[in-house]
Amino acid sequence: MNKLSEKFVVTTFIGVALFFFLFPLFWMVLMGFKNHAQAFSNPPLFIFTPTLENFIFGFETLGWGNNLKNSLIVATLTTFISLLLGVPCAYGFARFKIFGDKHLRFWILSIVMMPPVVAVIPVFTIWAKLGLIDTYLGLAMAHTIFNLPLVIWLMIGFLKDVPHEIEEAAEIDGCNKIQKLLFISLPVAKSGLATVTTLSFILSWNELLFASILTQRKTQTLPPAIGALWKDFGLLWGQIGAITLIASVPVLIIGFFLQKHLVRGLTLGAVKE
Repeated sequence: MNKLSEKFVVTTFIGVALFFFLFPLFWMVLMGFKNHAQAFSNPPLFIFTPTLENFIFGFETLGWGNNLKNSLIVATLTTFISLLLGVPCAYGFARFKIFGDKHLRFWILSIVMMPPVVAVIPVFTIWAKLGLIDTYLGLAMAHTIFNLPLVIWLMIGFLKDVPHEIEEAAEIDGCNKIQKLLFISLPVAKSGLATVTTLSFILSWNELLFASILTQRKTQTLPPAIGALWKDFGLLWGQIGAITLIASVPVLIIGFFLQKHLVRGLTLGAVKE
């Protein structure tokens, strides 16, 4: 196979892959700007007059603005708690010898393996007794249960790659352990920190199970609001396209601004010199 044929095959493969990955996003955008009749037209319309009626109805009647605000608050709070607890824990595993650390790390990993549905009833019972149902803190803590192990496991690898010599030099200059973590290790491992921050935010942002059970109208996030568009007479495709487009925007913005750090963080250690 000559270079021209090889380039054609590679380009074709990439084009087909992009089509399958991007077409659902393209279709979602189309549905969001169609009215009810256009959304259910057969055959589907690709050329039509766009309308904002789905967005207007959602924000003015269905309360999507409140859902969006709740999602931002819960995802931000979850990310903050996960990093506040997970980063120091990961630093301890990465830098100090802890009795039974292998067993502890496996126990932390086993939480990630556990299906979230297994924890729904215990969490709901405990949260109800503590008065955490339909609160931002209650939902954020439930999300933290499954985000925290991910943060710990990923940050252990990133912090282990920070050279010991840098911390030793800082210790000679009078830095204590907390200062070494905050001012030496984390700036060096900023790509890893950006990675776990983004993943933690996205996992909380997209979570549906606990958001459906632990929230009511006051703190309901976007995923349950999307599920509420499934009516007895069918799916409201136009409104579903609109709200999923709204839900995608914050994640796309975060990914755009942190893409450099994300690529570095996710590929760290993939190539050995």
